[in-house]
Amino acid sequence: MKIQDDPHPKPSCKKVYDHDKIELLIKNYDASLNEWKRYQYWNPKEEYTRNLIATDNKHFTLMLLCWNPKMGSPIHNHSGCDCFMRIIKGEIIETRYVYPKDDKFHKKIVEAGSVDDGKWSGLDVIQESKLVEGDVRWINDMMGVHKMENEHEVEGSVTMHCYIPPYAVCHTFEKKKDGKMEIEESEMSYATEHGNIK
Repeated sequence: MKIQDDPHPKPSCKKVYDHDKIELLIKNYDASLNEWKRYQYWNPKEEYTRNLIATDNKHFTLMLLCWNPKMGSPIHNHSGCDCFMRIIKGEIIETRYVYPKDDKFHKKIVEAGSVDDGKWSGLDVIQESKLVEGDVRWINDMMGVHKMENEHEVEGSVTMHCYIPPYAVCHTFEKKKDGKMEIEESEMSYATEHGNIK
């Protein structure tokens, strides 16, 4: 079982919490009891579904993501929160990228639009990792941005995510054919809440 490489990570959120305890709780979750299955929901028309398990809307959000075969997320940030994730079923390829520190870039992030100042043409890859059942990872904006993909031809994958604190929006990044980097604001939404279809 792989856990985060950095033994002393630095949270990016302003909330004070016991990082090691949260990571250990997620690592020790017994997925073989299949309690997570009551929250799984698959939609073949979507790349993946977000399924809310629990939240207090202030300190944390816990959700289950169901990834269809050959599907994945766009490159995205985490809006100042810490994201813990555990592979519950299947495999996921996580690709991490450097989060640019340029002030003009971050102003564009706030405004949400296209970066076209000639100084930034893309995101540099930091690491690509194959994550398997039981692996635990975490990420925040200080560590970079990432995308997650299920590359299996026929099998779906399931991941559990804990966000501290919850976030309402994040930003996605896509390089267009004309070379511009398109930045879009994406609102958090769920396919199901507490096991119930919305």
